Amino acid sequence: MKFTLAGLAAVLALIFILPDYTEAQDASLLASGGFDNQEYQIRGDWRIEARADGNYIVLSDDFRTRRGPDLKIFFSTNAAVDVNGENGDEGFFLTALDSNRGGQAYRLPDDFALEDYSSVVIQCEQFSKLWGAGTINLATGSELMDASMR
Repeated sequence: MKFTLAGLAAVLALIFILPDYTEAQDASLLASGGFDNQEYQIRGDWRIEARADGNYIVLSDDFRTRRGPDLKIFFSTNAAVDVNGENGDEGFFLTALDSNRGGQAYRLPDDFALEDYSSVVIQCEQFSKLWGAGTINLATGSELMDASMR
């Protein structure tokens, strides 16, 4: 049997890409939003999805913002319009942002209670500088059904 590099690449792509595609297809929408309170421009939006292996916050493929030295994702009990550089990091710290552009997914802890928070925040923790915050819009029953049918 003769294997080519292109053939091997195709097989590896199927192994590593299709599971992520399947997970996204089987996801149920829990919440969604954008970043309406912005100190720096942020393009794209985010969703919170329930997948077979847990809940995730997913930044859209068109997500893009300015680079920062210490960008992190927080969940805040404050309304998005009330979040600023001084209080942006007072909520639940989830993770450092992997990149300032492109689709990304971060798993939420199993005991994370989404209903306890009002907004999603991107903050430069090192300089206490708000990048942006967005209101958590919980999905309604029809949105949950629509998302599960995708």
